[in-house]
Amino acid sequence: MAGNANFMTWNANKKYENTGITFKQGNTYVQTTTGYPVILSNMAPRTGKWYVEFYQNQSANYNTMGLEQVGSEKYSSHIQSGDNHYLYYGHNGNTRGNNSTSTSYGSSYSTGTIIGCALDMDNGKIYWSKDGTFQNSGNPATGTNAAHTGINTNFGYYMAFTDYNSGANGAVTINSGQDSSFAGEKSTGSANASDGNGFGDFYYTPPSGFLAVCSANMPTAEEIDPAETDDNYPAKNFNVLQYTGNGTGQSITGLGFKPDLLWCKMASSSQLHFLFDSQRLNDRGTPTPNYLTSSANSAEQDDQTAGNTNPIIASFDNDGFTLGTSGSGPNDNTRTYVTWAWKANGGTTSTNTTGTISSTVQANTNSGFSIVTYTGTGTAATIGHGLGKAPEWIVVKNRDQADDWAVYHIFNGNTHYATLNSGAGKSDNTYWNDTTPTTSVFSVGTDHKVNASTEKYVAYCWAGVEGFSSFGGWTLGNADVKGPFIHCGFRPKFVMIKMMQTGDGWGILDSVRNTYNPRNTLVFANNTNANNTQEAYDVDFLSTGFQVTTSNAQHNHPSYDPYIYMAFADVPAKFSQGA
Repeated sequence: MAGNANFMTWNANKKYENTGITFKQGNTYVQTTTGYPVILSNMAPRTGKWYVEFYQNQSANYNTMGLEQVGSEKYSSHIQSGDNHYLYYGHNGNTRGNNSTSTSYGSSYSTGTIIGCALDMDNGKIYWSKDGTFQNSGNPATGTNAAHTGINTNFGYYMAFTDYNSGANGAVTINSGQDSSFAGEKSTGSANASDGNGFGDFYYTPPSGFLAVCSANMPTAEEIDPAETDDNYPAKNFNVLQYTGNGTGQSITGLGFKPDLLWCKMASSSQLHFLFDSQRLNDRGTPTPNYLTSSANSAEQDDQTAGNTNPIIASFDNDGFTLGTSGSGPNDNTRTYVTWAWKANGGTTSTNTTGTISSTVQANTNSGFSIVTYTGTGTAATIGHGLGKAPEWIVVKNRDQADDWAVYHIFNGNTHYATLNSGAGKSDNTYWNDTTPTTSVFSVGTDHKVNASTEKYVAYCWAGVEGFSSFGGWTLGNADVKGPFIHCGFRPKFVMIKMMQTGDGWGILDSVRNTYNPRNTLVFANNTNANNTQEAYDVDFLSTGFQVTTSNAQHNHPSYDPYIYMAFADVPAKFSQGA
């Protein structure tokens, strides 16, 4: 039996070519008639081992099965012409991977054939089978003779179908475990096999250890899985609240946890962003507010140094926070505010001597978030972050000087940085000492923004966690209202998008200021503007990720690639009940 789960299908909204493509049978069947179509799946595993079958309903010997890396989708050129694409050709049985040349591999295939794919994201390998036999003596269970090795496991992969001979008709039915008959095409000979977890209905028995791509098997980190924990699921690690200021001090409740990082912004009018964290609050003594602002390069601000004894943040509380009576925001009377909040370690820190610079760290290893403070040396160095996994998004601010915010992002790589307080694009520099973060440290060069001698810094570090957070990007936007779909493995609550060319800013969307699709109420991290709601910012939050549904350059235009995103969960995909 297929089991009680939502299985991966073709994504009718994620395709290259807008004509000559027909979807049927609940998007398990797709037929193509013109152009060079590329059809992708609606799920994209990043970790784990997975098995999928493809029945070739119709083929002119140019049907090609493959995989595409999330963020490397092709919207304006042939699937085989880019990096991070892995193909198995029907007409000659050859394979091609990562923009390499075509290589002899296995048997050709045509109408009536069942092609199987075993995707091993734990070891970066791909295997292809024809009618139940893995080609080139491949054995996914033992890890031998893979068709492709060394694939980039920092990002997920979509299953893909393309008919790369223009005008040659092709049709394929995908079975991720929902139907071993392929909508009645195969009535005999099926193993009616399930995976090792009891899910799926496959024509051939999946390799040992390989699972059906379905919601029930969707990877969700045990530490934040609602089925495994009562006090540490996504809403207990990150949340979004709106509140109205009163100008005199008040308690804001409803977060569901005690926050360690608060990011507050007036939504109803223009005002700077306020960032507070429990680590810096305690660093110089309560009730000093010690705020930073993402909308400027200002040094850390301290009301008390200006003679103001009333704090902006009086306390971080078990279900929210208390605003003091300070004349500075974010508590102007009658004004509407939004706050994004993360939990670290309740303000309790430890000294980390793993790097060449000793750091003070409070880490939430379950949700992949840590706050790191350190003093620069002016010499290239490493800094301990306490996460136990490599950070994928790091934001660093010089607390003592008016230096720009420096941003590391996994999609930009270790040779580039971006600036949170501006609309500038990514730049090539040695801010990160051209070194990728490890499970224990991140690296900094000698630039003043990240490592000046004797100056104090704070770094906010995030690592991707299955079912909770996702960091990536996309290239080759199509300037179409059916734009990039990004698989996150959860329904988002928060998405930030930034083009990496100079232009539009760091746009923040959430499901609290917009309670239904499209989400198009944007504030920019790099300026003081109020909420800006317009169709040009449309993004749909879906059960497994989000889809850009605008042709506006803020989110989707080939002239402004690449784009990066940062997303945090509302509900993990295995528990989500649709969009």
